[in-house]
Amino acid sequence: MNAETTIVIVILPTVVFIFRAIPKYIVRKANFVKEVTEHTGPKISTSGWRGCADINGIYFKNSIKVIRYEQGYMLKLFPIWGSGKLWVPKNEMEIIEQTVETLFTFSKSVSINSRGNAIV
Repeated sequence: MNAETTIVIVILPTVVFIFRAIPKYIVRKANFVKEVTEHTGPKISTSGWRGCADINGIYFKNSIKVIRYEQGYMLKLFPIWGSGKLWVPKNEMEIIEQTVETLFTFSKSVSINSRGNAIV
């Protein structure tokens, strides 16, 4: 067996397995689902893929899209990380802390607790 064959037979399947297993683990750990079955109401607005969030101990940087609906918010995970969705209904949201930074930064930090999902 030469070196090229070893790479193809051993290393390539291992790399493919790792790149498939990590997104599945992330989606499961952060309580994301593939499809939201709850009534969301009409869509109001959508952000870009600029959102950063710490959801149940998993930090996502610039890979969260927030879709605002009449009944709440849906957080979508960037497809490379598993394309999961997390529904946050307005009536079950508890805003724990809210800070707005000023001067040279224009970001907003909100800590939310919803159905056991800690979203920072």
